[in-house]
Amino acid sequence: MKYVDGVTYVHKGNVEKHIRRGSLHHWAKKKFMEQSQEAAAHNQSTSGKQTTLTKCIAVSVRKNYTLLFNTALSLVLGEKPLSDFPFAIKMQKRNGVNFNPGKDDEHACAIFVHFLAEAVRNDIKSILGMANFFAGEMDGSEARKTREEKELVYCKVVIRGQPVELLLRCQKMNDFGGVDAACTKKAFDDAFTKKYGVSPERYNNHLVAVCADGASVNMGRISGSY
Repeated sequence: MKYVDGVTYVHKGNVEKHIRRGSLHHWAKKKFMEQSQEAAAHNQSTSGKQTTLTKCIAVSVRKNYTLLFNTALSLVLGEKPLSDFPFAIKMQKRNGVNFNPGKDDEHACAIFVHFLAEAVRNDIKSILGMANFFAGEMDGSEARKTREEKELVYCKVVIRGQPVELLLRCQKMNDFGGVDAACTKKAFDDAFTKKYGVSPERYNNHLVAVCADGASVNMGRISGSY
């Protein structure tokens, strides 16, 4: 399961730069429980009114899912593999913590991480839609196994007087035709306008600077791929 679209592994620092501690898992839990409540409402409409016992069970389930999301988030921020999730659950059970049965495996952890990733992307999308201006950065990397060339696309904004760097996307350069300056610009534009829905007008008016490593990548107005 990919934590950010196009990325299998995300460095802890990248995540901490663009999430607000204490709010991410709450958003994910809310999103997850909304879907569960919709299903429960449908079942209630077809089977009659909700009983007191059913309400008590719903509260218990919500509490357990809170613990599961907290555990999944801790693994991500600790740069641990999802396969460690069962062990983390097992250790907490030894300390008397109760969890929903059947949600303590690697597959379940991947589902929780998916909702956490969605929370990150929605936060970033909101920030890009409200920022007075933003700058962009790109950093190239090569996959160890496939040797495939990729570019990490970052965005820097100012939030409450503090500069914040956001990881937007890990772009596979083969999807854009290669690794030259023109393809690099396509990958950069794609991260903002298509993956995060920044309008062309806002993109042109609010993007104030672009920085990319490598002497061959030049986006200058005169000699680059501007």
